[in-house]
Amino acid sequence: EDARELNRQAGHAFAPAVDEREGGLFVEVTALLDLPPSIASRVVSQALFRSGITPTQDHIESVVDLAKNRPGRRRDLPGGLLAVRERDYVRLSRPSPETPDS
Repeated sequence: EDARELNRQAGHAFAPAVDEREGGLFVEVTALLDLPPSIASRVVSQALFRSGITPTQDHIESVVDLAKNRPGRRRDLPGGLLAVRERDYVRLSRPSPETPDS
């Protein structure tokens, strides 16, 4: 029952904390860090899952750590997913494939 309740709360917290748009998912740092840690980790887990990877505790902790630190840091995640700490967000995205030279 506890896990079900935490997942329910994380589901409600997801939309205000995560913006899905072209270029990836943007996890709003202030919204994430204002959540209790158990809810924040579930929000990050859902964001990673929606980004196409099966999150591990290490992946979740990496994204939360980025949110707690200064912009400019990044983490490479499985499947080519990149987590980048921007000014107000942690962006989860995959680099666009480069166009071959003609």
